[in-house]
Amino acid sequence: MAGEEERVPNAEEPVLQAAQRRASERFRKHNPPTFNGMGDPMDAEKWIRSLERIFDFMDLTDKERLTCAIFQLTDEADYLWESVQRTLSPQQWEEYTWDNFKAELYEKYIPQSYRIKKEAQFWNLRQENKSVTEYDRLFVQLSRYAPHLVDTEEKRSEKFRRGLRHEIGMPLASQGILTYAQSLSRARDIEAMMPEEMKAPIQAPDNKRENNKRKRVWQGIDQQKQQNQQEGPNTPQQVPFCQNCHKNHFGVCKAGSDACYKCGEKGHFARQCPGTPLGGPQHQNQNQGRNRGKRPLQMARAYALNQQHTAQATEDLEGLTEEDI
Repeated sequence: MAGEEERVPNAEEPVLQAAQRRASERFRKHNPPTFNGMGDPMDAEKWIRSLERIFDFMDLTDKERLTCAIFQLTDEADYLWESVQRTLSPQQWEEYTWDNFKAELYEKYIPQSYRIKKEAQFWNLRQENKSVTEYDRLFVQLSRYAPHLVDTEEKRSEKFRRGLRHEIGMPLASQGILTYAQSLSRARDIEAMMPEEMKAPIQAPDNKRENNKRKRVWQGIDQQKQQNQQEGPNTPQQVPFCQNCHKNHFGVCKAGSDACYKCGEKGHFARQCPGTPLGGPQHQNQNQGRNRGKRPLQMARAYALNQQHTAQATEDLEGLTEEDI
């Protein structure tokens, strides 16, 4: 059709396609993993690294790598590749490489924010309570996100040594310049010679755990208080505390007032309370208390009067004669 660019057939295409097909068949014999585009960004990285190990072992060309990798895409990742492939012209597809494919995957499944976070983790990486082997494994994994920090053997060895625990790193520093492999080997030797109790540092108490324990204690106290309030003031433990007299009692506090302690009315005291029956035990006890002090005094007065009358009668009799009688 006029106006459309006609594609010139390439005589080498059948040969290249046959070679790629044979490479793909050999590639699948290694049971390569598939990738569906879902999960953690680390899954995408693991998938790419697994493929590249097989590619390096098979010594595949760039186009053969691209063909084999596309064959392992499934689900969402396969849909992504179809959308990318539709935007490529024949000329762009001819120039498309394995590195272009990885860049597309990184842009979609391994975002820049994730790589920055991993780079910060590598920058702050320390051995702490990990063994030397565990520290080295994490060191290798995270170093991919900060290649500028380990782009020479000297920088790599120095970064590794500075992250070791003090009791392991200090002996290494005294041995001069070492390669990364030498630093790792001697660090393992030093760790193996350490006592068992020193191989893992004593961890500081978990402040968060302690705070949670204290929080549970206070919550238990609050729950007990709420339960006691719901049970009511009938139990001795629930007698309310008075802020006026600083004692536990029920009802209105009458301390410091001139009100009667029995009825609460003003104008009289409890001993004069009209609410107390006159014949009651309390009234009788009060009368007995008053009479108990007055009765001896009345008896003494009666005895004195009797003595005075007797003396007067004797004097009168002595002044009389027999005629007066």
